[in-house]
Amino acid sequence: MPATPDSERRTHVRPPPDRTSHRARRITLGLGTRVKDARAAALARYLYQRAAAFSLSADVNDAHGTAHAGMALLDAAALAEQLRSTDESLRTLSEAGRFETMPDGKAVFLETSELRAAIQRPLLGSRMTGQEILALVVETAGRRR
Repeated sequence: MPATPDSERRTHVRPPPDRTSHRARRITLGLGTRVKDARAAALARYLYQRAAAFSLSADVNDAHGTAHAGMALLDAAALAEQLRSTDESLRTLSEAGRFETMPDGKAVFLETSELRAAIQRPLLGSRMTGQEILALVVETAGRRR
């Protein structure tokens, strides 16, 4: 095996340790990364949970409208996950007191009966998109300020 000049030698360089706190998760988006907002994650978790409940209802009732509502909630949850910390929706929900910060840096979305009713609206026949559901949640929470 021939010797390689020093300039051609490959060395394994360990990447620097990730110093991101447990409060922030990095998400790769296209060319860069950004820190995920705990409030956006909490809102998305809430919407995913509501979508799961709709899914169980659709399985029991075999209702096409219920399945569509669940899919719209999944879309709303995916949109919520992508909200930046500077997003007006997160600000409005925060000002309305809809988030509780946990000791581990995560957040929990706090539901009210008005919010539950707004989330149930697509189940009652009003076909809505994920964007419309997200806007309805923000509007409903904003009314209670």
